[in-house]
Amino acid sequence: MNALRAVLVFIGVVALLALVHTLVDRPSEPCFNNDETRHVMTGVFFRDAFVDQPWDHPRDYAVRYYQQYPALGLLVWPPLFYVLEGLAMLAAGTSIVTAKALIACFAVLAAGYLFRMVLWTHDLFTATVTVLLFGFSPLGFDFSRQVMLEMPAVAWCLMALYYGARYVEEERRRDLVFATIGFILAALTRFDVLFLVPVFLILLIARRRLTLLRRKSVLAALLIAVVCLAPVYALTALEFGSVHVRSIRGGSTAETSTFLAPLNLYYYPARVNQQIGWFAIAPLLLGLFTGLWTMPHASFWPYAAVVGGVYVTFSPLGELESRHVIYWVPALALFAAAGLHLLAAWLRLAPLRFVLAGIVVGGAAGLACRQPASQLRGYEPLAAYIVANTHETPVVLFDGAFNGNFIYQMRRHDEERRLTILRGDKLLANAPTEDASGSATGGAEAILATLFRFDPEFLIVEDPVSPDMPATSERLHDALATHPERFREETVFPIEGNLCWFPGKELRVYRSVLRNPVRDEDPGRGLGSMLKIGMPRRGPP
Repeated sequence: MNALRAVLVFIGVVALLALVHTLVDRPSEPCFNNDETRHVMTGVFFRDAFVDQPWDHPRDYAVRYYQQYPALGLLVWPPLFYVLEGLAMLAAGTSIVTAKALIACFAVLAAGYLFRMVLWTHDLFTATVTVLLFGFSPLGFDFSRQVMLEMPAVAWCLMALYYGARYVEEERRRDLVFATIGFILAALTRFDVLFLVPVFLILLIARRRLTLLRRKSVLAALLIAVVCLAPVYALTALEFGSVHVRSIRGGSTAETSTFLAPLNLYYYPARVNQQIGWFAIAPLLLGLFTGLWTMPHASFWPYAAVVGGVYVTFSPLGELESRHVIYWVPALALFAAAGLHLLAAWLRLAPLRFVLAGIVVGGAAGLACRQPASQLRGYEPLAAYIVANTHETPVVLFDGAFNGNFIYQMRRHDEERRLTILRGDKLLANAPTEDASGSATGGAEAILATLFRFDPEFLIVEDPVSPDMPATSERLHDALATHPERFREETVFPIEGNLCWFPGKELRVYRSVLRNPVRDEDPGRGLGSMLKIGMPRRGPP
């Protein structure tokens, strides 16, 4: 009966979270942090790979695919989520709705493991409040509706933590097996889940179980994890190690520090309100700082180890973003729920805990509903127009910050995959900025020569140019606008949304008038010196 009650309560919690998401959801094209465009498009790549089955030449297939659709996340992130996303798209289509539904499934999985874990360490009330606080937290709520890797990684990490903590306490081999599987799945989703290593070290030290590391079964589990992860991690280090090292040292976002800078030591604790919300701060502090004395150690240390492991892993890094510490939000939610329980016990008013929980959870839900999701629209109708009106040359050029969204929309509407998209930032990367005399006309002539060489039928630019785009974007805009004898402006599509860096922007569509009968048909040459996938540009958080 107790198990059935717990199941019914969990179903009710998930239903409530789903209802709130449904009420506040607004349709949008992929745009969040610009990474979302790559996450969606890479899922489409795996969907197409499952259809084409290039198993005898996977690398050549990936290169050719990228030459046609240069907006992938291959090797930049581990492949597991994309494989699952590709399978989902194979069954349900390439719409972003399919990708968001998969994220929702991972959110339910994360909630399920968090609920089971708190039920194991505490009680049904605490488990219920913990899941609700996590679900309505700024990070938990936001990343349950964006096609990002945070929620899938959190789900696998909670799986590993649940079974790993049980193994530390009960030493059942079954728990060790599932903890190992959870760790491998997490590490094949995001690289930063390696924070689990210090988490388990802290837990083993605190629970005085370090001798477990000498057991053959544990050593075998570690060996299996290394064998499963080594090929992916080694290939990524070889191809993109320098990119990740730069992020560690100096970051790539608006709030950037340096590795081990003093600012880093308090950055994440000082922004805990951005992670779990204001309403949970007071009970969180109460539960966290009294937990060591008020909770059994077996119930306290799994969550305290997560807080400590996340802090020592992410605080030194140069790239500072609150979303990186989403992994400790479930633990913070547990301490907040425990704090509410403790406060009611101190006041000797047991029913008060339900009132307090209602106030805190309700406040968190209200703030979550007021937190608008990133929205962007305009690229999909543009892509549909381009696909329907391209008849002479199966090549289109796009230049803009959200090239990944445009490329995804083009692939989605071009079911026969007949069109190739060239990115302006790559195509023009090697164009000179001036001639020998110092005149800027040399740059314009180089741009015109490059465009004539590859002969795109349509050329689309975002107007005005985003500030983080290269200088060639401005020169491309000038070339299109000042040479009407070569490029005819055909139409304009407005960009709609709530991104602070896109107000008043438009997508200008030019048709090439001067055609090249002997154009260069090798799209790989249009990618400049960088054929690798590369990290996408990111806008303000």
